Amino acid sequence: MEDKQEVIIYNTYGYSDGDQWVIPMRVYFLEQRQYLDRMLPRLYDVVRDIGREERVVFRHRITDFLADSKSGQSVVFIFRGDLEKKEFRIRDDEGGYPESNRNGITEGFLTLAKAHARQIMQAQEAEDGWLDIVVISDDHQGT
Repeated sequence: MEDKQEVIIYNTYGYSDGDQWVIPMRVYFLEQRQYLDRMLPRLYDVVRDIGREERVVFRHRITDFLADSKSGQSVVFIFRGDLEKKEFRIRDDEGGYPESNRNGITEGFLTLAKAHARQIMQAQEAEDGWLDIVVISDDHQGT
């Protein structure tokens, strides 16, 4: 079974527009390159005095630099705790659903009814107003 591609959903905000929230969205699609698992042990052999904790930090920091950006992708997600489990997709100004560009980036927005947002906030116990989303696309993973 092929690994799912990772989706990074950048933190954002919503602004009020009548009875709904408009939420600008920016998403990055990537796939980790397999050679990283072969390359890093060789690098660690060269730098012998690097400790286990430092290796973990280094791997975490370098992983996304060596990732393969994925073009032509779109994502479907839900808000965590949404009892309706309503699916959302990023839209563009023309009402279409944009795909990621050659750099793996998709930009657009979504709209969320204020009443629905209040229900989700209550379900998530989001007293600070920030809502969590979960990617549900078949080929993707991320939050």
